[in-house]
Amino acid sequence: MTSAKSPIPMIIDCDPGHDDAIALIVAARHANVLGVTTVAGNAPIDATTRNARIVLDMIGSAAPLHQGAHRPLVAPPQHAAYIHGQSGLDGADLPKPSGPADSEDAVGFIIDTCRATEGVWLVPMGPLTNIALALRSAPDIAQRIAGISLMGGGSFG
Repeated sequence: MTSAKSPIPMIIDCDPGHDDAIALIVAARHANVLGVTTVAGNAPIDATTRNARIVLDMIGSAAPLHQGAHRPLVAPPQHAAYIHGQSGLDGADLPKPSGPADSEDAVGFIIDTCRATEGVWLVPMGPLTNIALALRSAPDIAQRIAGISLMGGGSFG
């Protein structure tokens, strides 16, 4: 006897680059993406938010998009143009985005969603700034989230 599992509810916090674009595609197919938040990382925030909107448009996802932190908490920004290009998604012939982010309050979205939906997974794929700000602003959400599954790393040249 098998039982159907409900898709995992998650908030994806990303800085699309190529790797995050693929992760968004997979998540949209296999999880319940409650929303996507963006952070400056691979590229400046305007580029990462634009990239996330384009990927969501291309896969037909209606997940809300919320722009987040423009810079790290304590260090100057260091973008990865040498890996992902100036746009964060160089090399692809991308369409124009259907519109802007749904809000510029990624941290508020994370807090509100975690308070309203117990058992959300936070899935950050870039700098952890939005996650840190949400947990610092609303420590109560730590008891409501199912966990944090992150894709991270760094290189310093």
